[in-house]
Amino acid sequence: MDYDCSCWGGVIMYEIKNNFLNGEDFQKLSQHMQSPNMTWSYQPETTKGAGDEPFFSHIFYQDMKPCSYLYDQAIHHILTQMGAGLVYNVRGNLYYGTGKQEKSSRHIDVEYDGTIGKTSILYINTNNGGTKFEDGTFVNSVSNRMVTFDCSIKHAPVSCTDRDRRIVVNINYSKLKK
Repeated sequence: MDYDCSCWGGVIMYEIKNNFLNGEDFQKLSQHMQSPNMTWSYQPETTKGAGDEPFFSHIFYQDMKPCSYLYDQAIHHILTQMGAGLVYNVRGNLYYGTGKQEKSSRHIDVEYDGTIGKTSILYINTNNGGTKFEDGTFVNSVSNRMVTFDCSIKHAPVSCTDRDRRIVVNINYSKLKK
């Protein structure tokens, strides 16, 4: 697994891991998520109250329980590999390709009430979209790449123009204590 870290003021802000899952596990997840049989729910805006672009989501885990047939097949394995402790939610996001790269409003995914939380994004397909962070860092959507960062860091999805859709798995959790 290749990885890279970005620092801001000497503090690691983002950890990027390429080839996060082994080839077979990633291929199965990717095929499911890009299949016409995958169920997606319409969401009217990316950031609540911001009037951003609509997208589609698939809830894998929410309210402390699995919500998808794919949880046991793929998501549980990802959480174990990440060393996730308390999991808040896991969802797939599908953004349609657009005529120009558009950035939604910067946001944080979940307020953790003082708990040190993490957000990880697993990119399912390669495209020219990605995630833009408040310090200006841009992480490209590369198939099987995972970026992990502190939950308090604002970020924004950036749409793609070279594919018909951009698909990610978004995970909000706290790490297991070592």
